Amino acid sequence: MSVKVQQISFLMPTLVEQCGPRQPLRKLADKLSRQTFEEPFGEFYSEEGSPPNASA
Repeated sequence: MSVKVQQISFLMPTLVEQCGPRQPLRKLADKLSRQTFEEPFGEFYSEEGSPPNASA
């Protein structure tokens, strides 16, 4: 049986594309809710990005 997964970006393959279903990391990712991390860590991220580094 073949599972077809649409790749979001060829530069950034998803975890599903990188790991098989038996991989421990994949099993863990399937059990965790993304929202579990987005809510507590959301305050550390910005929709606008970060300012450029000052070069001397």
